[in-house]
Amino acid sequence: MMIIAGRRSEFLDAVGRNSENTKVTYSHSLNHFRNFLDSSYGCPLTIGNIFDKINSKELDIYTVINNFITFLSNNKKITNRSVKHYVVAVKSYLEFCDVEISHQKWKHRVKIPKQYHESEEAIDHKEIREILKACDNRRLRPYLYVLASGGMRANEALALRIKDVDFSESPAKVHISRDNKTKTPRDIYVSDEATKELKRWLVHKYNKRRKSKRPILVESDDHLIFTKYFEDSLEPRTLYNKINIAFHHVLKTVNLDKIKEGTNSNRRKITLNSFRRFVYTTIGDQTNTGSQCKQNTMCSNLTSPLFF
Repeated sequence: MMIIAGRRSEFLDAVGRNSENTKVTYSHSLNHFRNFLDSSYGCPLTIGNIFDKINSKELDIYTVINNFITFLSNNKKITNRSVKHYVVAVKSYLEFCDVEISHQKWKHRVKIPKQYHESEEAIDHKEIREILKACDNRRLRPYLYVLASGGMRANEALALRIKDVDFSESPAKVHISRDNKTKTPRDIYVSDEATKELKRWLVHKYNKRRKSKRPILVESDDHLIFTKYFEDSLEPRTLYNKINIAFHHVLKTVNLDKIKEGTNSNRRKITLNSFRRFVYTTIGDQTNTGSQCKQNTMCSNLTSPLFF
């Protein structure tokens, strides 16, 4: 069992070299697979000795995987998309542990539930205005302005450091570092309104007279913009849940917290990433067709009261 545990750690370390999120997802996948083996086959079969059973032909790997898919599908909280991710992760782990899997047999014998994609509707001007008008959270308000004008991903905005924003330019230029989904750095621009909100937030954040149970931060260009305290000033992952909870509260205030139909989760129709779709559709349609040209010109449109 110690050897198997070592292989698991070795496997997770390997897949996590390029993405920590992938490592976390694969770890969850293996946990689901272990729970499946315990509940469907019971002792003595575990994730620790299944390899011998498969290699000795006592178990058919394709039957096991199909049963695993059924096990996942019976959980109403797991979407078809997650089922696919979990199965791919387990397949990768089995191959890493020298279990032979035929691509042709896998293709014909393993059936993963289909994903039915619904077209995502971008948030419109009216909803943007309602959300921003109802938002009185000092940190959430500038964050939403940045999302609505910069078109960046939710986590990219949370990872912004003070030194990543060039307030000397007009409109303000924002540098997205290489630590993002595509691993490609880029520069974007945000509206004048977003710039003003960012400046107000930073003044409040470093105000020594601000009432706080924790010590006030000493200003540093390396701090994440949307943090309040030192202990989470360097880790954007700690921010997402707090920001998301505050955002859901605003959505509920304006009666826009509707759940997306046809899903097994509690995913809402409007999420933080809806602002990205707003930039690349609602605003982007009013600019030139080229994506790079859109990125360079949409900010000038955002300064108009038409949007905010």
